[in-house]
Amino acid sequence: MRTPVRGSFEAVREGVSGIVIDAYKHLPKRGWADVWPSPVFFSAKRVPDVSQETLESLHGEYGDHVRLKAKGHNILLVSHPQAVRDIFTRMPVEKTVDRGITKKIGSYFNPNVLTSPDPVAKEFHDFYVHRINKGADSFRAQAREIAGRYLDRLEPGAIDLQPVFRRIAFHVTLTMLFDVDDIDLDHNQADIGAMEAFYGVVESVQEGYVSRDPALDGAVARLRAQIEERIEAWKIAPSEDDPHLTINQIMILQNAGFETTAAALSWMTHYAAPQPSLQNGEPAFVLAMMKEALRLHPVVHVVSRTALEPFSTHRHEYAAGDVILCNIAVAHRHPEFWADPDRFDPGRDFNTGAFMPFALGPRACVGPMQTRVVVQEVFAALFERFRLAPWPGRPVHPVESFAVKPSACPVVLERRGAENVPLAAIRERDEAEAARDDDQRVR
Repeated sequence: MRTPVRGSFEAVREGVSGIVIDAYKHLPKRGWADVWPSPVFFSAKRVPDVSQETLESLHGEYGDHVRLKAKGHNILLVSHPQAVRDIFTRMPVEKTVDRGITKKIGSYFNPNVLTSPDPVAKEFHDFYVHRINKGADSFRAQAREIAGRYLDRLEPGAIDLQPVFRRIAFHVTLTMLFDVDDIDLDHNQADIGAMEAFYGVVESVQEGYVSRDPALDGAVARLRAQIEERIEAWKIAPSEDDPHLTINQIMILQNAGFETTAAALSWMTHYAAPQPSLQNGEPAFVLAMMKEALRLHPVVHVVSRTALEPFSTHRHEYAAGDVILCNIAVAHRHPEFWADPDRFDPGRDFNTGAFMPFALGPRACVGPMQTRVVVQEVFAALFERFRLAPWPGRPVHPVESFAVKPSACPVVLERRGAENVPLAAIRERDEAEAARDDDQRVR
């Protein structure tokens, strides 16, 4: 966890409220696209920076409970795992969905699981979990087969595996949603292109927070048309037990399902590459790897809730209407609950009450079982075919987009039981490229 410099943020102490910070005056300002996926409830082009780095610094400087003020909104940053857990599971709160970019994006897909009231969202959550569990065995077999088809295309040598993981995760998500297994790999890549075009538009729009936007209109229309085309081409008819699997839901699920799973796979690979002992495809070990990767890098670092009525927990008071930022990234490294919290250790105990990468309660993520199956089958297929080594000279850092993902997943693949590309050759090529770049800059 980053160590902040004292005095990084100006603040005042207001009685029992604890630390209070005027977010617009005292937090750094950034374009809202730069701080996604934070719950953006600010209505301006330049907004207070609520990125993971800033929230970690606020916690490091002021502790587990910080109150922000932002143009009429009371916003509370809560980082203590017990308090976060209580807010998710026991307190009278609802998902914060009526502000900023959440409202903007949600307006294109209503009704859906993200923007529906809690009872409706819980109904969909139960339906979706039942759907995955009912077909778990066939889903697992399909995931293994799909992963193998993509991995068999790879050659030994240096590669960024993140795009490969995105294709696999997207393909598996489509297979699960549509219950088909004959998706063409090239067609899948075209679909991913449409999704990434949508991301690009969302992250470039700098105005009209809660209004419709022509560029977004076009990107969403393209996505919707592709889903309708698939339904027609595959002769899919809604079954009686699928009342919730509407086009709106599919658009949300195919987005969230593949982006977050690909991010988890990339982080896991990042940690496994330099440690041969971690390159183990046994399902229980892969599950532990996934948990530890998501502890260090939860794909959504902060989740918001709105208090429906006054309540208190963990020695702090909350008023009706307060927006609560549950700081999962800090809870996952809280030294009170995790020994040596910044170290990657799949052998640690995750039953501390402080592990919540998919959130908790009625608005928890619907996809943990899907993610678990995909990462287990992908890693089993990957380590059956390849050994991994780090790609020298390729640093990795977190990028906050729709999910907090690594900037890349650079590794060297070494095929098991076959002649490999030696690391020395990779280093020699990289050094030659660097020298060539330096020479061009001099000229």
